[in-house]
Amino acid sequence: MFAIASLLDPDSDQQIRALWDMLEKECGLSGIKLRPLPHFSWHIAEQYDVKALEGYLATFAKTQTSFWVRTAGLGIFTGLEPVLYLNLVKDTTLMERHQKIWENVSELSNRISVYYSPSYWIPHITLANLDLSDSKLECAVRQLAFRDLDFQIRASEIALLYDIEDQTGIVYKFELRNM
Repeated sequence: MFAIASLLDPDSDQQIRALWDMLEKECGLSGIKLRPLPHFSWHIAEQYDVKALEGYLATFAKTQTSFWVRTAGLGIFTGLEPVLYLNLVKDTTLMERHQKIWENVSELSNRISVYYSPSYWIPHITLANLDLSDSKLECAVRQLAFRDLDFQIRASEIALLYDIEDQTGIVYKFELRNM
């Protein structure tokens, strides 16, 4: 699986990693550390035309300025493997950029995740996944519910990430223009 994503600025990256560490210490949640790159995803697919996508993302980065996103509370994707996450506020800038990415990279993709299409997309930063049991989820919500989780995050780069056979990393990344 591949994801077009924005990695977090250094301060936000550190804040999210501190939450991961706390959830591991207090609730025994360590699954997130199998994919240890704090980020939010714009588009996910099983495959991309990696070379063509590189050209598109390089051009995108040259034409877009960095911008701020804000978190707004906790969310849970339910199911057999629930995911606990921080919501991102869907402001105009975020939604316009998402639409632009969706329209331009879908033709370079194979087996796209419908959950990242404009009508379904819930922008988020994952806090816990892969090892959430009933008791661990309860513990995590208890630990986070009364914390101030209102973060301002500077989105200053766009990257292609991979998650293949339990290996996670960055294929390439590009800096957006400074604000």
